[in-house]
Amino acid sequence: MLKAPMKVRVLTALLFIPLISAHSAENPTPFAIVNINSIDRGANPCNGKWKFVSTHLFWLDEARMVLSGDDYCDSRNREGRRTKQRLITVSNDGHIMGTWSDGWFTATKGPGDTILLSRAHSVDLMDRELQVEQSIQCPTNKRACEAFTPDSPTDSDFAVCYNAAPVQTCSFYRGRPAAETKKTSFQLSSESVIESPYKNIPASSLIDPPSTAWKASQSELWFFSQDHVLMSTARNTAAGASAITGWKPPRDTGCGGNVSESEPHRFLAICTGSYFYTDGLLDSIFGYSRVELFDVNSRRALMRIDGPTDTDAALSPSGKIIAVVTSGGMLRLYRVD
Repeated sequence: MLKAPMKVRVLTALLFIPLISAHSAENPTPFAIVNINSIDRGANPCNGKWKFVSTHLFWLDEARMVLSGDDYCDSRNREGRRTKQRLITVSNDGHIMGTWSDGWFTATKGPGDTILLSRAHSVDLMDRELQVEQSIQCPTNKRACEAFTPDSPTDSDFAVCYNAAPVQTCSFYRGRPAAETKKTSFQLSSESVIESPYKNIPASSLIDPPSTAWKASQSELWFFSQDHVLMSTARNTAAGASAITGWKPPRDTGCGGNVSESEPHRFLAICTGSYFYTDGLLDSIFGYSRVELFDVNSRRALMRIDGPTDTDAALSPSGKIIAVVTSGGMLRLYRVD
């Protein structure tokens, strides 16, 4: 007696495909492509291949951007495998300008054209040439400290904070060289997380439940709803919040954003997520990213870039260049007039 063929269900995770069927539109062409893995490591050989995985991308000014991430030596010998964190500066035309590496640190944009490095027991201000111009020691060697910068102008350029239960203590700095201007302490909401002491953009009663919002103009906040709909508080607040026309909410995703410094303001939406597909025999998870630029005044989409899931992007201060970096160490630059 013949038995009916059994169906075999297979789960396939495809996390690094550039496009999926839902994204049939052709991507724009970058004006520059940079292979970050090709950087010169100097007297630091690897018996295998170096692989750079970016964890943070930001612009210092219109002329250059900074990539911060893990530089991994995928040695053929297990003993030779190692990871160091690395900073890389790239010009706005795609040329690598400098590189610097060390042990553990986190990097963010500092005041002016500086980089703030939060390290184990200090916070360093680094100039655009990747030279440390000032080092601020953490108040205690027993606790790591972290640097924070305000999203909007305030009476300080940055703060250095550390946790010592039951309080978090922050020292505020201003000027160059930076000088401490005040110190405050407040109750911890989590003993393991150091929180920014700067107030976020004032919450609007129109954003319910409260979520991260970006000040797209003097009278307008842009934010993502719980369903990943890109929304804006109306210019006339009495009219409430409205969805951005043309935005199709992605599924199973997380979204962030950038706002240009120059006017007319532009908003860059950055989303990563996954789609699930099945035909009864094959189950597949497709990872993806969506990077989409909008003109704030007209709310019109100017450019959309689809790619693999491990993607980060940043908008230049003028809003005219989009930098997109993927986990494979490829940086692509797109111009938007």
